[in-house]
Amino acid sequence: MDPALFDPSACSIIDAMGLDWIISADSYFDVLPKGFSKGPSLLKLDRPSWP
Repeated sequence: MDPALFDPSACSIIDAMGLDWIISADSYFDVLPKGFSKGPSLLKLDRPSWP
C-alpha cells in the first residue's frame, strides 16, 4: 500500500462506526471490533485448509 494514496477519511468513518483499524505489513488496512487484537484473533482461527 502506498501511504500517499491512503485516504485518511476512511479512518474517521471507521472511528464513527465504533470500530478500530490498523495498517499492517504496510499493505493491509484491517478493521476490527473495539478491544480485539489482530494477532491473538488470528491465532484462534481454525485454519485446516490453509497451507
